[in-house]
Amino acid sequence: MLRTRVGYCGGTKENPTYRSLGDHTEAIAIDFDPTVV
Repeated sequence: MLRTRVGYCGGTKENPTYRSLGDHTEAIAIDFDPTVV
C-alpha cells in the first residue's frame, strides 16, 4: 500500500463531518503497487 485517503462522497451538505454526514457516504481511496500485491 502506497497511500490511503479518506473522506466523504456524494451528498449535498457543505463541509460534512464525522458527526454530521448529512446524505454523504464515507469513502476511502487506496493507492497500491500492483506488482507487489
